[in-house]
Amino acid sequence: MLKKLLVACLGTAVVLAAGVAFAGVPCAGTSECNVSVAHFDPTVVCDGTEGYFCPLGDQDTVHVAIVIRDCYGNTLAGRDVTIDPPASGFFFCEASKQVTTDALGEASTFFTQFGGCGFLQMTATSEGVSILGNLVYAANVDCLAPADGDVTLGDFAQFAAYYNSTEACVDYDCSGLVALGDFARFAFHYDHSCP
Repeated sequence: MLKKLLVACLGTAVVLAAGVAFAGVPCAGTSECNVSVAHFDPTVVCDGTEGYFCPLGDQDTVHVAIVIRDCYGNTLAGRDVTIDPPASGFFFCEASKQVTTDALGEASTFFTQFGGCGFLQMTATSEGVSILGNLVYAANVDCLAPADGDVTLGDFAQFAAYYNSTEACVDYDCSGLVALGDFARFAFHYDHSCP
């Protein structure tokens, strides 16, 4: 009987210790990395999950909002968070960004200066725990693969090859057709580059 009681107490102590170990530690399963697009041009019909960008940073903005929680759902204040852009497929003029969570466990930042086209996913990392953001779609005037941070004649040739098509990489107004409005937007950003 004493042996069973000792085993039960030891088992309870292990379970409690394991729970304490996760309290106050960032948890990927309960933390959030919400990525959205804020539009510079009010005539663009893109929603908050897609936008168009320029390496100079004078177009749309990728907004990244983070909430860091432990595995019990408690928010964690004062935590350092690194937000990393995708490792490939894009050319980011801006490096990773560092933020610190506020009293509600929240932090945010934005990225504007990059080239490349396609679905992008940001990653937030706090104390070695990585939290993947949702996907957003990025059309870009730096559209010639691989992106290099400069809008040049090569990008214009790429754009021209898709004119009058449904290619999303150069459909800057999200109308579903690459047309004159998209050409005007490309022309405005021609010769722009990373600052």
